[in-house]
Amino acid sequence: SEVLTIERLGPKGDGIGMLDGQIVYVPKAVPGDQVKVDITETSEGILRGRVIDFISHGADRIVAPCAHYESCGGCQIQHVNDAHYKDWKHQSIRATLERAKIAPEIWGEPIFIPHATRRRATLAAFKTAKEITLGFHQSRSHEIQAIEDCMLLTPALNNLVQHIKPYLVRFLKEQTPTDIQLQDVDGAIEMIIIGALSRSGEADTNQRKIIAEMCEELNIARVGWQPK
Repeated sequence: SEVLTIERLGPKGDGIGMLDGQIVYVPKAVPGDQVKVDITETSEGILRGRVIDFISHGADRIVAPCAHYESCGGCQIQHVNDAHYKDWKHQSIRATLERAKIAPEIWGEPIFIPHATRRRATLAAFKTAKEITLGFHQSRSHEIQAIEDCMLLTPALNNLVQHIKPYLVRFLKEQTPTDIQLQDVDGAIEMIIIGALSRSGEADTNQRKIIAEMCEELNIARVGWQPK
């Protein structure tokens, strides 16, 4: 293991520390953190640090407001305070434009949307026997973190997530990874099912009946499906 001091946040929200002149990406770390990490190297030569222990915390660290944050891979940066997050996001956009050699004449103030306003989400679903796991993938994993409520989604999407599983278990194909893409369009929910529903790939007659029942009962405006 190694001890690193996190210097800044990377473009994807990972903390960045240095080891012998090389960048080490440390998830869920903030500038000023001193961390004990186990370092591995990816096949692309990227060094990643898994936190074993926090020796000290940076000044901008906060307790993530979401109960699922430590295991869910849906969000990357709930562990820093609001001011640092907004500055990091602003600087990330500037750096991206600079790399593209784009120099805006005027910079407006960035607009950040509040919680419970995200209108789109792609959930992962997996059926085993008579059970459905529905949620977001864990960070850098195919495992699904089950979610009953996401603080970012609109109330309409959260309500659907809480009531859709009894229908999914009736028509999803067993042992087949499936994505459920949802969109809230002014309260009208649109859904796209991504993955094989049967041997042919598309929904059979019985599945279509269940989907129609789901749409009527849960007030879903439109459902489509496509191969994964």
